Amino acid sequence: MNFNLLADFLDPRPIQSAMPQITLQAGDWTLTIDPDSGARISSWTITDPDKNTQAHLLHPNPDVGASFVMAPWSNRIADARFSFDGTEHQLKPNHPDGSAIHGVARDLPWAIADRSPVSARLTLDSRTVPVDANSRFPFAFGCAQRFELHPDKLTIDLSVTNLDTKPFPGGCGHHPYFCRSLFHRNDQLTIKAPVRGHYPAEHQIPTGPPKDDDFCAALREGDTFIGSELDEVFTKSHEPIELHWDKSGVRLAIECSETLDHLVVFTPLSAPFVCIEPTTMTNNGFNAKATNTAEVRVLQPGETVQTSLCITRVQ
Repeated sequence: MNFNLLADFLDPRPIQSAMPQITLQAGDWTLTIDPDSGARISSWTITDPDKNTQAHLLHPNPDVGASFVMAPWSNRIADARFSFDGTEHQLKPNHPDGSAIHGVARDLPWAIADRSPVSARLTLDSRTVPVDANSRFPFAFGCAQRFELHPDKLTIDLSVTNLDTKPFPGGCGHHPYFCRSLFHRNDQLTIKAPVRGHYPAEHQIPTGPPKDDDFCAALREGDTFIGSELDEVFTKSHEPIELHWDKSGVRLAIECSETLDHLVVFTPLSAPFVCIEPTTMTNNGFNAKATNTAEVRVLQPGETVQTSLCITRVQ
């Protein structure tokens, strides 16, 4: 699926009123999207037709939803500041460590561009949303997101477009909260991911280039991460990520576009979820030159970075 790129933002109009949530249903999957809250996924459920029971594939967090968009940057920017093209920019810190995390798109209302019973396309134009200037990204940008639900497949296309008159660094990603268990409490969720390198880091800020290590080997082989608490960022190849709930007999494959070439894995021990976050950039990517890590994409005026995520049920 391709976006219409700049056509979505040629006639910017302010969002006038609150919009209802969108529900898509296909087969035994039901997906709910909240346009007013960052076009986030509020819930994604699966029904067991044999037992007539329902389970959440994504954990419905009341504060941030079940999955949210990270744009126009992903994860954290150290000290909530970065330098670009000779100018230092200050963002609004929104984490106790003083960093700016997860971008601003998740905090803003999106517009519904079109929808059907199994699809929806939403857009965000930063020029039309009145927000505190200190929390706004210092460049004009647009985002578009399209969901399409099939009985055994969910596709999410996400893009970021430079709507400014000058270039800027940009990126995006997804922050889903996959439930550790589905229909059975004693599920053991196995994560298998085609990671290539692991960034050495201090407080989730990379300190050097990625290297293959034991964390990478565990992810490539498939690990339940029981007893392990990770909050790490990796580079990855483009083979599918696999999730397997053994007791529930549910297996998903996550295929990412080549632009989603990084992966954050967050496995808090006390939480009923794990986060598997495909992104276009590493943590603190806007300050990559200072830390000798991979650089982010620089978008020229009118340029778009497009991503696609396809989650398929494997029989």
